[in-house]
Amino acid sequence: MDHINILKRAWQILLGCKGLWFFGFLLALTTSSWGWTLMVSGGEDHTFSFALPDGTIVKIPGENQLHWEGGIPDEVVQWLITVGIVLLCVIVILVALGLIVRYISETALVRMVNNYERTGEACKVGQGFRLGFSRYAVRFFLIDLVIALLAVLIFILLFAISIAPFFLWMTESTALGIIGTVAGIGLLFLFIFLAIIVGAALNLLRDFIKRACALEDLGVFASMGRGFALVKRHIPDVGLMWLLMFGIRLGWPIVILPVALLLISIGLLIAGGFGLLVSWLAGLAFAGNLPAILAGIFGFAVFMLVVGVPLAFLTGLRDTYVSSTWTLTYRDLLALESLENHRLPELENQGA
Repeated sequence: MDHINILKRAWQILLGCKGLWFFGFLLALTTSSWGWTLMVSGGEDHTFSFALPDGTIVKIPGENQLHWEGGIPDEVVQWLITVGIVLLCVIVILVALGLIVRYISETALVRMVNNYERTGEACKVGQGFRLGFSRYAVRFFLIDLVIALLAVLIFILLFAISIAPFFLWMTESTALGIIGTVAGIGLLFLFIFLAIIVGAALNLLRDFIKRACALEDLGVFASMGRGFALVKRHIPDVGLMWLLMFGIRLGWPIVILPVALLLISIGLLIAGGFGLLVSWLAGLAFAGNLPAILAGIFGFAVFMLVVGVPLAFLTGLRDTYVSSTWTLTYRDLLALESLENHRLPELENQGA
């Protein structure tokens, strides 16, 4: 298998099939982990306060305890409960939508590249949605679910084996307890090492299993068998491609760092100006620290928009390239096996 040619071909597809960019962007948005910390400073007593329209004063001290002057009104309690339920429902809906968009996008990337290789015609976004919104997206989800359950079972088994020697302390023998502790520490390090190996192996197999599903129209368990068998028969080729992909992922932070720093600088300037505007407008209607809190919230949202969207787009391009590379790899391995199967009868005839 010509690994360099596959990498070049994946790059050509990335540049020539711009409909892939959209689904790569969606995939990056729905598979990235976002975390943040919001810090707001109050007065000298570290207390945040603001007034409600009815005159009730809310104070939030640094100990994260909520105090109300005059007691907590019933309507406020009901309002807080309602807001909590609404937020929970919104989170559940967003998670469900995120999963749907993720698997449609992932399926579209695989099938669009395969279609591009078969026909030479670049798929547009609408065609991508038709290719992605299919039974294969559901199967992709089920494949991930089965692999996740398998990984959990393997990790639980390995962890149970690694901590088993510590139970020698229950024998009330100091010597056995010390031996068990030493053995347990060694097994814990071995568990960490094996967990990394198993995780990497399952992630690699998952790429081939999903392509067996989408490109050969196989069911969940049939795809798992097909993908495992294909990787097993071509370990050197697959291993080398995995190393190349690992290098790309390892070098990606170095490549994206200057862009990220530039976006962060721009984001801080824009978010800071927007936060000042919100603080001034909120100060006309509210007293206390509420304007500052609102400025922080809206400023942070603007910062994430300015920084997060471009970074997600660039990450989507990387994910699109990686996905295209694995799809081309799978197609090449199928072609190699097909060629070998055609050659075998010819060799048998020559031997006769």
